[in-house]
Amino acid sequence: MCVPKLEVAGVVSWFFIGYFLGASLFFLPDTIGRKKSLILGLFFNIIGCYIATFYSSPFMNSIGFFLLGFFHQRIALSFCHATELCADKDKAKIATFLTLVDSG
Repeated sequence: MCVPKLEVAGVVSWFFIGYFLGASLFFLPDTIGRKKSLILGLFFNIIGCYIATFYSSPFMNSIGFFLLGFFHQRIALSFCHATELCADKDKAKIATFLTLVDSG
């Protein structure tokens, strides 16, 4: 509440900068495998969530949002990986569950 709105917008924009630069990791699942890239992405997403949530410094929040954006491929990979591993009758349930988890 005490921070100017422009500074808050600058912090949140680091997510989109990270999202844009994170597109450069498109080769990662083919190089190291989907499971390893999911684990790597999840690890950095947890760190990014922790930093963005628990640090009060705008600089640290920017780093957290950047990490969340940069390792965004975890979201797309989790849908792809889950639908390949489950039976056809369960694909809708798995996609709904993943959507709920990501939106939560």
